Amino acid sequence: ENIRRSSAAAQEHVSIACLPTLASGVLPAVLHDFQAKNPRILVSIREMNNEDLYDCVTSHEADMGLGVRINRPGCSFVPLGDEEMLAIVSPDNPHFGAGEVAMSALLEFSLLILPQATPTVTAFEQLARERLGVTEIVQRFAQPETVLRMSRYGIGVGLLPSSYVMVQDVDPRSVLRLTRPGLRRPLSLVTSERLTTNRPMELIKRALTDHLRQSDGIAWTE
Repeated sequence: ENIRRSSAAAQEHVSIACLPTLASGVLPAVLHDFQAKNPRILVSIREMNNEDLYDCVTSHEADMGLGVRINRPGCSFVPLGDEEMLAIVSPDNPHFGAGEVAMSALLEFSLLILPQATPTVTAFEQLARERLGVTEIVQRFAQPETVLRMSRYGIGVGLLPSSYVMVQDVDPRSVLRLTRPGLRRPLSLVTSERLTTNRPMELIKRALTDHLRQSDGIAWTE
C-alpha cells in the first residue's frame, strides 16, 4: 500500500518495495525524519515478500528494494547489516521469561517463520530430522502478524526480526534471544544494475543506513 504526502510542491519521487516486517518496524521512523528534511520528495512504499521484491526491482516497478539479500542476477546491493531474529513464546511455554534460549532447545516445538529461509533455519530443519525424525517442524506464514498471534496462543515458537518485535505490544517475557547459534538475516538495499541512481534514491539510502546504524538488534556492516 502506498504512503503518500499530499503536497503540490513535491517534485521528486522514489518508490521502495519492502518486506512487511521492515515496512512496520523500520520505515515509519525513517520516513518521519526523511520527509521533515525533504518535503519536496514523494516516497511510495509497496509491501511484498522477498521474491516479489526482487522481481519488482528488476522490472523497474520500484526504484529500490529493502529486504533480505539473495543471489539474483542483475541486482546491485548495499549491505545494511545483519538483523537479529528473536523467538516468541506463549506464557505456558517452559522457556517463558528465560530471556534467551539455545536453538537446540526448540527442537520439541513447531517453529513458525516467515517465507524467507535462512541457512540457520535450513540447518535447524536438518537437525530436527536427524534427531527426531520430524519433517514438518517449520511452518511458514506470509505475514508477521500471523506468526506473532500463533506464537501467543502456543501453536509454536515464532521467529521474528527484532525491528518488528520492538514496535509490537509484546510481553517482554515472551521474547527470547537465540543462542548457540544465534540467528540473523542479512538486510540489503537492492537496486537494478540497469537503473541509474538519482538524488532521491541517494538521500533515502543515507537515511536508512544512518537509522540502522543506531538500531538495537542490527549488527552494522561497513
